[in-house]
Amino acid sequence: MSDLRAPAGRRRPRPARVLGPTSAVHARPLAAQVAHELMSAILQGAFKPGDTIPSEEALCERFDVSRPVVREAVKTLANVGMVRTRQGQGSVVLTEEHWNELAPELLVARCETGTADEVLAEVIELRGVLEARAAEAAARRAGPVDLERLHTHLLAMKTMANDREQYLFYDLQFHREVLRLGGNRMVVKLFDLLEPMLLSARRVALDHQELPQGMLLGIDEHEEIFNALAHHSPKGARKAVEHHLSRIRHRVDAFGSAVPEDGSGGGPVARPVNGKHRRSKATQVRVPAGDG
Repeated sequence: MSDLRAPAGRRRPRPARVLGPTSAVHARPLAAQVAHELMSAILQGAFKPGDTIPSEEALCERFDVSRPVVREAVKTLANVGMVRTRQGQGSVVLTEEHWNELAPELLVARCETGTADEVLAEVIELRGVLEARAAEAAARRAGPVDLERLHTHLLAMKTMANDREQYLFYDLQFHREVLRLGGNRMVVKLFDLLEPMLLSARRVALDHQELPQGMLLGIDEHEEIFNALAHHSPKGARKAVEHHLSRIRHRVDAFGSAVPEDGSGGGPVARPVNGKHRRSKATQVRVPAGDG
């Protein structure tokens, strides 16, 4: 018998972290809700690599949804690289090396199951690689028009300090502009490719903080970056970017350390499926062995 809950004898993941309204389960289409529940079950160890997830018929019954909804949900897992589906053999869970960690939906599921710490640290490290050197070059190249554009983004962040989504939009625009001024077009294209995942990561970072205080801290750090660029100080720009990213890492780590390792205080979250607000069957149902 396999179970959609974390197996006995293993350390439970930390309690689900509450994300903002854009990632609330009830705001997702039905297929996305089912995909999220299955991702969460895999992340929590209910299904290990090589295991077959429940059959289409079983998932329809457990989530009270139609076959097209289940097919779309399983397709999402396949696109993320978490399962491989073969005709007549069901959907088999793949090892993590196959997973697309850049997929925003996987990051959201990781955050809500308390399994995102390592990924978030790697995202911050990646940003450091991309942005610190770009900031040095930007400090040498930034002209009056460039600085005015950056200042416009900074002012917009200040204006939107009570609107998370608008704040994050201008936050990313600020960083994209710094990368553009760095002069490497491939870095800018990579940033554009990563943007959906970076946006999700920034939401998570802000969700670890008191709002709008967390946004105001971010504004101060962006102001340091801008001032270094305006003074054409490559060393100062690099240090300001590194300081900003280290503070993000510190805030994320501080949140994680405040959560009990044993998961106390957590527990299954009531999730609406097919218009019914109830405890998800994915947290209750035992899956018969060989159910493929």
